[in-house]
Amino acid sequence: MKRGIYYFEGWRVELTVDDDGHLTVGINHQDGTKVNKLDFDLATNDEEWVERFSTEKIEQDYIDSLDHEDNLSDVEADAMTLASAGMGTDEDYGG
Repeated sequence: MKRGIYYFEGWRVELTVDDDGHLTVGINHQDGTKVNKLDFDLATNDEEWVERFSTEKIEQDYIDSLDHEDNLSDVEADAMTLASAGMGTDEDYGG
């Protein structure tokens, strides 16, 4: 059995090939939260396997950055969402 461990930008990837040629990939992150496989098909052909991984912390940090990026209150953000969907306020309809 052969094994290689690689570290990159907080990720630890362990590759193991057993005597029959099977590849095992182990992934974890230094933030210590659960690693998740994201549902994307990143392969560019039928012969390769490509997955995207994240952690619970990385995803929560991303969501938090979106919530605070525009400095809008929840009410203002909801109003903008409705407006962008073509739904105005009562004032827009004479109410």
